[in-house]
Amino acid sequence: ASCDWSSDVCSSDLEIVKIHDMSMTIDKIKISNGNKTSRPDEGLEYLIVTVTVKNGSQSKRKYGDDFQLQDAKGQVNDPVVTMIDGYQTFRSGNLAPNGEVTGTKTFLAVKGAKGLSLNYKGDIFGHTIVHFKLN
Repeated sequence: ASCDWSSDVCSSDLEIVKIHDMSMTIDKIKISNGNKTSRPDEGLEYLIVTVTVKNGSQSKRKYGDDFQLQDAKGQVNDPVVTMIDGYQTFRSGNLAPNGEVTGTKTFLAVKGAKGLSLNYKGDIFGHTIVHFKLN
């Protein structure tokens, strides 16, 4: 991971990003054309990202679910709600000392898009925005 603390930006190539006593990992990226109940529009596909957050501190910590997908041209999209992996959706909450949580966030992306990054600007890393390069 590479961090530019002057601009509060941190980038990762699918590595663990650790700031202070909190860490975040992109565990898996899955592409889906949907199922019977959830289908993307023509030319789009679902990008399902599995994320793990770990609390390495000795106190309870809050974490958020403020993720966005950014393409190579800078277009930023919020997650979408689907019936795919719905029971595993990553939601905000609290983590006990040394606790961890894993869940998924689903986004719509242009089929075969390159230069995608997952941006996290939640509160676990203070005001730092984390950019995970997905491809």
